[in-house]
Amino acid sequence: MSGELDGIIDRVRALGRFPEELAATAAPGVEAAVKATAAAGTTPAGKPWAPKKDGTSPLTNAAAAVHARAVGTVIELRLDGTSTGSQKVQAIQNTRRNILPPKGEGVPAPIVKAISDAAAKTFSRITGDR
Repeated sequence: MSGELDGIIDRVRALGRFPEELAATAAPGVEAAVKATAAAGTTPAGKPWAPKKDGTSPLTNAAAAVHARAVGTVIELRLDGTSTGSQKVQAIQNTRRNILPPKGEGVPAPIVKAISDAAAKTFSRITGDR
């Protein structure tokens, strides 16, 4: 009985590292979710981007610029290799095409799902499915 209780205590103590492990486990799924919406030509919440003036799809390679990584308990999303010139043109034309979730608009459903799935997996791994 004591050995079983010790195992439970160890698993509860291991939950102390849950936030860091969750961030590390969730980062690839969050990246995939944002890449998927960018590749589809939509905001992270699923709203289609406005087409370019010539009617063609904008930011066709945006998904390749999306990267996520865990930094402690935080998942950092960033765009790498984007041209500031094209962003300036978009600002002048008043056409906003969000690739990353904008501050203050909440967490989009695809990212919530990626984090929730990672939380279940992380919790199960730490607690040994108990």
